[in-house]
Amino acid sequence: MRRRRLRTALILVTVIVVMFSLTGLTSIIPVSTATFTRPTVYSPAYKGMMIRRLTIREVPQNIIDPNNIDIIQTLSGLNFSKRVWWYPVSVCGKSVYTTVKSDSGEFNIKAMLGLDPNEVLNLSSAIMAGRWITNEDYYACILPDNIADALKVNVGDVISIPSQGIKLRVIGIISTDIANKLNDLDGYPITPLNPDSVSQLLRGYVQEEVWVPLSFREVIIVPSRLLLDLGGYIASLATRCDDFEALRNNVTRLAMSLQLLNFYLCDGRNVLMASPFTAFSLYGWTLVLTPVLIAAFIMASTILGNVRERKRDIETISSLGLSPRGVGFLFIIETLCYALTGYTIGYLGGMLANILLYKFNVLPPEFIVNSSSLATSIALIMGMLAVLIPSIYPAVTASRVVVPSLERKWRIPTKPKGDEWEVPLPFSTKDEKEVLGILRFMEEYLDAHRKESPEVFIVDDVYVRGVERELHAQTRLQPLEAGVVQDVFLRAIWSESESRYTFTLYLKLLAGRREVWISRNREFIDAIRKQLLLWRSLTPSERGSYIEKMLGSDKE
Repeated sequence: MRRRRLRTALILVTVIVVMFSLTGLTSIIPVSTATFTRPTVYSPAYKGMMIRRLTIREVPQNIIDPNNIDIIQTLSGLNFSKRVWWYPVSVCGKSVYTTVKSDSGEFNIKAMLGLDPNEVLNLSSAIMAGRWITNEDYYACILPDNIADALKVNVGDVISIPSQGIKLRVIGIISTDIANKLNDLDGYPITPLNPDSVSQLLRGYVQEEVWVPLSFREVIIVPSRLLLDLGGYIASLATRCDDFEALRNNVTRLAMSLQLLNFYLCDGRNVLMASPFTAFSLYGWTLVLTPVLIAAFIMASTILGNVRERKRDIETISSLGLSPRGVGFLFIIETLCYALTGYTIGYLGGMLANILLYKFNVLPPEFIVNSSSLATSIALIMGMLAVLIPSIYPAVTASRVVVPSLERKWRIPTKPKGDEWEVPLPFSTKDEKEVLGILRFMEEYLDAHRKESPEVFIVDDVYVRGVERELHAQTRLQPLEAGVVQDVFLRAIWSESESRYTFTLYLKLLAGRREVWISRNREFIDAIRKQLLLWRSLTPSERGSYIEKMLGSDKE
């Protein structure tokens, strides 16, 4: 990289441009929308919409904020009726009820239900006597027939709720048989849940919570505004609408604005539930995809040209002992340096350009500066892959410069014949004195393995015959329990055709099973080969010292 500064600069500029475009001109923008699904439980009671916060299982957290009603009605342009729930105080954590009294009797109710004059559920069809609630009604109530019978009251009579200190005039009586058959769009009655089966309402121990709505036989109906003043809360909203498509469009806007609300729509036959859903839009990615691909091909072409230019360097590195795989990794690591450097510079430049372009209104208002988000991580990973992936082919090409064939790993070229095995090693030299130094170097290596070690062999005896240019050793192979013993001869043989000394390893089995001898010798032969290759990594002075030691021992 330092020797070819112009090429390095050109590659680095290409990488920086890729990173810059991916971080500065792209973004992932969250987009809110609504999904419509059919609920498992539903009832097409009327054409229109019903809104509930969470589900009935979240009582008493299913409170709809009264401030949201104005937002809903403004966005939809529709008028909604409120359903208000009110629960009495728990009595010693054993039961939840309050007493309703008249001059002739009393009755314990579990809750009160507050409704509006424009209630969309057809409860008016259940009225047996009297009328429905009007806008002028406040201290008024509609009694179920069983409670009216227990209190012995009729339309126009007055009842009281001592716990709240109020008196209510009976304006109507409903049939519980008819009212209990009327369900809302979510498939449940509009009555409050039974507080005795919900621990947060009972304020006591509940063996198993069951979310079951109360029967109309256990509640009384009052105007919603009275119940809100008594401390009740809005549990649901409902409205009628014959234009289903307009209703669906309204719900899409509402679901994006009010995240915790569930919207139920009905066209008279089917019910759909709308829930908010956040999707992500890819901004600018289609614009930079083609330039990124072009830059990737430029990177591949540039690095491949780099391999061709550095063929002599590759051969030099290989001669020093670096494997073909190592040569390939050398180019990948070099490309990784380009990627990391371009990653940093391109990211900083892209973020700066991102902020400036957004500030001067060059980018659209919905564009989000993703300085530390997942979007930026994806962009940078894509940029690095665009740099690294094209380097794979040049790296493979570089490794083939070292070994042109398909063979990437050295294999033993011969097979044993009986109890003997002769293996030519991929190592040679022209210098006879160097042969002696190599044998001395290998003698030192084998002599260091006289004790048991992680290696596959243990050496019992080793010596060098300088005149014969031969090293002899007697070794035992692991596992020692197999009793495999062999003679080892490392010979330097002069080749007339190549005009150099080649090295051959000769093995002879002395004791032990032949199958174990063959299988364990593969590791032993490979260890000898690798140690021979290490000779080239020694400095000239170190090699000279081994040669001098060998020559000195021969003189003695």
